[in-house]
Amino acid sequence: MNATDTIQYAKIKDHRYEEYFIKFQSNGKEISDEEREKFIKENDKDISVYIESLHILKEEIDSLNGKDDEFHKAYKTILSVCQFVVITSIDCLVISKYFLLADTDYDKRFMRGKMKVILNEGFKKLYGFEKKTKEKSEWNKLSEIVEHLPMTFEFEYRKLTYLLDNHSKSSSWWKDERDVETHLDIEKLYESRCEEIEESKVMMDSVKLFSTLYAVQLFLTNVHGCFHNTIIQNCKNQEASKA
Repeated sequence: MNATDTIQYAKIKDHRYEEYFIKFQSNGKEISDEEREKFIKENDKDISVYIESLHILKEEIDSLNGKDDEFHKAYKTILSVCQFVVITSIDCLVISKYFLLADTDYDKRFMRGKMKVILNEGFKKLYGFEKKTKEKSEWNKLSEIVEHLPMTFEFEYRKLTYLLDNHSKSSSWWKDERDVETHLDIEKLYESRCEEIEESKVMMDSVKLFSTLYAVQLFLTNVHGCFHNTIIQNCKNQEASKA
C-alpha cells in the first residue's frame, strides 16, 4: 500500500451562491428570550468550529514556508484569503452574540456601533467599494490564480464577482456609522447612540455580511479542494514512477 492510498480526494460541490445575497429584511418582531438563548447557543458552536479551522489553516500556511514555486505561492494566497474570511466571520458572530447579551441600554447601543465598523470594514477588505479598495481587496488577490484553474472555477469566480459587485452598491454599508465610531466624532456619535434600537434589524444587518462571507467561504473550499487534489495526484504520480 502506498502512503497516499488512504488520503481521500476533496469533493468539489455545486453551490447556488445567489441564495446568500438576497436582501434580508427585519420583521420588526422583538427577539424572545427563547430565541436569544437558542441563537447564542448555536453561535457558540459555530465559533468553536471556525476557531478550530483557523488553527488548521495556520498550520497549513506554516507548512508552506520555504516553498516559493508558483504553485505553492498561489496555494498560500488561497489559505491567506481563507484565514481572512474565517477571522472576519468569527468577529461577526462574536459581535452579534454580545449585542444580544448586552444587559444595559447603553451597552447594547455601544455594541451596535462597533458592529457597524466590522460590517463596513469587513466588506471593504473582502471586496471593496471603489477602484482603490477593490484593487487592494482579498477577493482581487484571487483573480490571477483562478485563471489557471479548471474553467468551472473561473466561471464561479466571475459569478461571485458579479454578486459581490451588486452587493457593494446595495447600500452605504454603514460607512457614516463606521466613520463616526472610528473617528470619535462626538456630536454625531451621540446622535448615533441615541437612535432607537430594533434588535431584529441589527441582527439582519449582521447577517448581510456573514452570509456574504459564507458564500465566499464555499467557493474557497472548492478552490482549496482543487489544490488539495492536485497535491495528492502529484504524490501518486511520483509513487507510481518509483514503482
